[in-house]
Amino acid sequence: MSAVDKSAGDGPLVSRILFGDALRRALRLYVGTGRRYTVKEMQRGTGLSARLVEGWLAGPESSDWRECKASCLLSLCAFLGPEFATDIMRLSSLGCFSLTGTDDPDGVRALGLDAVDDAAAINRATSDGELTRTEASELRVVALRRIAHAGQILARAS
Repeated sequence: MSAVDKSAGDGPLVSRILFGDALRRALRLYVGTGRRYTVKEMQRGTGLSARLVEGWLAGPESSDWRECKASCLLSLCAFLGPEFATDIMRLSSLGCFSLTGTDDPDGVRALGLDAVDDAAAINRATSDGELTRTEASELRVVALRRIAHAGQILARAS
């Protein structure tokens, strides 16, 4: 059930807590020990302070958490890409995809190769009939990437 379905009409459709939890979960896929980026790399890539990023990683219940302004969220999305943006936007039953390179013929070939890689990742993770926490996290990223690729295909077909 989406946040929109839960609203009683007397407050924001997405609460501060729902948004903060979604932001924390999405950032943890990309930032931290064993992830793609360190907090320092996020600071350099987004222009946002390390303290803000660390607070968002701690979550809305933490005393270090600060409200994420729209400009900060857009900076995170621009740096981390559409998969991250979709993870946040699904609170409003929406998804995101990149519009770059829609006229690039090599981009079409890359979409096909990525689809094969994604299918192989799904097959590897599900072949034994069980999902570990690591496999589930990886499949979440694969699923979001597949959504982004579908959006790119739609943009090319328009």
